[in-house]
Amino acid sequence: MRAIKLQAQVPQDRTLSIKLPDDVDEGLAEIIVLVPEARPASSLSVEEFLAELSERPHRTRSKEEIDAEILEMRQSWD
Repeated sequence: MRAIKLQAQVPQDRTLSIKLPDDVDEGLAEIIVLVPEARPASSLSVEEFLAELSERPHRTRSKEEIDAEILEMRQSWD
């Protein structure tokens, strides 16, 4: 079986009409539809996000702590 990749505009009634290449034989065909995933719209404004971010507890680490954590991660890869 071969794959034929086509692009189509999905109309309001969600009905597609496609024209296949002339070398496609009549008969049974399997149709595969790939659509982009919908990205959820953010429910927060930028100001709300920044306000929420400032309320979150944050942990400060020294350079030495960060370096030690990176070294530990690297050693776990072996």
